[in-house]
Amino acid sequence: MTFYYKYIEPNHSLIKKHKVTNLFETTVMPKWQPWLGYAFERFCIKHAMYLAERMGFAKDVIGLGPYYGRKDSNFQVDLVYQLATKTLVIYEVKYHNKAIGPEIIPEIEKKIRLLDIAKDQSIEKAIINPYGIDKALAKSEYFDHVLDINELFD
Repeated sequence: MTFYYKYIEPNHSLIKKHKVTNLFETTVMPKWQPWLGYAFERFCIKHAMYLAERMGFAKDVIGLGPYYGRKDSNFQVDLVYQLATKTLVIYEVKYHNKAIGPEIIPEIEKKIRLLDIAKDQSIEKAIINPYGIDKALAKSEYFDHVLDINELFD
């Protein structure tokens, strides 16, 4: 429904009259990738417990949700799991049309610095992307949990 109201309804008269042949390329494509990212993030939040099952810690989850920082109004962690083991799992949801590389590390490190973390809590880092992570990021072993879209539907 969101797609209809964002892309179809505002262009309904043009579509109906067939006046524009490249309507998708000119009006939708520039906004398409951010919309897919938003939709993917919403999907992951809605199915957060399923993601926790896939990563092997669902039985320990005592709280979860997006986190919006108080120190920086632009700061958000897509999904944070609070585990009974006094662990916070920082979960980054990225919708890219390729594997994610090590360039993501400074962004995650900044988010960790801005989090309110208790002294007795540990941090694990997780990421999901339709295409997973590239070889360089995998070799760095930076993330504790990595999922790509294929693993969701196995």
